[in-house]
Amino acid sequence: MLLIRRTQFALIGQRMESDAVELLAHQLRAEFPQQLASTEQARSQARLTMDKAVQARIDASDSILDLARLLMRFGDELADFPDPAMARDVLAHDTLPGELKIEFLQRRLEPRMVAVDEEA
Repeated sequence: MLLIRRTQFALIGQRMESDAVELLAHQLRAEFPQQLASTEQARSQARLTMDKAVQARIDASDSILDLARLLMRFGDELADFPDPAMARDVLAHDTLPGELKIEFLQRRLEPRMVAVDEEA
């Protein structure tokens, strides 16, 4: 029988979270080199994203990365989102699954993205 003490379990969880932050920071730095000039800035943004993902109950890695992209594009509080109050309400919604929250926000942006592409 395997016995894991609570402190050991906590350490395992911290290690997994640290690894996830590092992976996300690396991805963000690759996608946003102008905005995240240093590794520490990328780690800070990754930690912020992970905190927001936990608050919004988003746990799928793809959805967390999509959330990070939204935060990078529209600000940490989504203040630059076309409808920031709606975006915050969707993320705070108690019963929507995390993946659905991100998909909903991305779909709200699709008409605007098409319009921007047509203007270019």
